Amino acid sequence: DPYSEFLDADAYRMLSGDTEGLFGGIGVEIDVRDGWLTVVGVLPGGPSSRVGLRPGDRVAEIEGRYARDMRLSEAVRIVRGRPGTMVSLGIRRGTDASTVQVQLRREVVRVQSVRSVVLGEGLLYLRVRSFQRTTADEFRDAVNAASLELGRPPAGVLLDLRGNSGGLLDQAVAIADQLLDQGLIVSTRGRSLQSRSEHRASERATLGSWPVVVLVNAYSASASEILAGALQDHGRGVLVGRRTFGKGTVQSVLELPGDNALKLTVARYYTPSGRSIHGQGIQPDHVVEIQSGTPGPGKENSPDPHGALDRSVIETDPVAREGLGILEELVEGRR
Repeated sequence: DPYSEFLDADAYRMLSGDTEGLFGGIGVEIDVRDGWLTVVGVLPGGPSSRVGLRPGDRVAEIEGRYARDMRLSEAVRIVRGRPGTMVSLGIRRGTDASTVQVQLRREVVRVQSVRSVVLGEGLLYLRVRSFQRTTADEFRDAVNAASLELGRPPAGVLLDLRGNSGGLLDQAVAIADQLLDQGLIVSTRGRSLQSRSEHRASERATLGSWPVVVLVNAYSASASEILAGALQDHGRGVLVGRRTFGKGTVQSVLELPGDNALKLTVARYYTPSGRSIHGQGIQPDHVVEIQSGTPGPGKENSPDPHGALDRSVIETDPVAREGLGILEELVEGRR
């Protein structure tokens, strides 16, 4: 089981920071591109932004260590740390083979898990990057803010779960509850009675009945698949993109002495129709194959996730463009 593991104090602290959306870091998002740790996003106003880092920069060194082919998890572990402490990076830019050394002071980084923009014609684009402690509240706030801007509820929602590797189950369930007025959201089944459960939607939490199109890809995993699968099974959302990752197991974290922890797989997730997510993933209703280098959120050569967000950016993304076209047809069909 690749998901059961011992977490030392550093790894456990990183896991807790990810789910809280709060940690000591340098305000940068990195991914592996052609063997290089590559900057894909820079948090405005953060330490990386202040020293001039930008998407496309390659991280050649971290704290004096050669970083090419370094595992992403190892790089994140080294870069994060106590706020106020320093970390050094060696940066390469463009075709220049020289390395520029930069010193950054770590500070508390707050990661917003939901981004949104009103696209016109009453349509709302919502991107959920991960499921953190405040994600369901951020989702509701984004819908309410759009309603205020429009003077009425959105006519339709384009929900982007690409590149969302999961997070807290209760937050994915809460968002599903905001979109469904009744029925099963997800069930878990394990060997023990304690690991078997069902989560159901209630009408009182529902935000609206507007059409929903959900964008997914091979990096949509775990809690993302639970949300996407629930919306698909209930006919509440049309899925567009590529088959999801297929991570459908439940992990329980047991705290150990010395601030360590043990993460154990205890059950599997099942969609409302009884489909097992694990090893299968969720097949979208409309498959959109894209070429390498095509823009799109997630790990498929995405644009800066913290950069400008408007209709022109979305329309340069073929998967989002396809989803937007389907959403417009659904909205028109209701008029």
